[in-house]
Amino acid sequence: MRSRSADLSNAIESGPVDEWTSAAVGRIGDLLGVSPESSRAMGKQLPRMFVDFLPMMAGAAAAPA
Repeated sequence: MRSRSADLSNAIESGPVDEWTSAAVGRIGDLLGVSPESSRAMGKQLPRMFVDFLPMMAGAAAAPA
């Protein structure tokens, strides 16, 4: 039985979003002098980090002021 986390990772990686963010962050990294491997790896992880952060954002939005 697979975990939801593994299913989510596979869903993100099956689409083009991680490649788009990898390329975009890679270009920014190139301008700033960051190593291409590092910047593209970070860009590839951005969609997953965003999805992992969504529950925290929802909880903060639902919390009383």
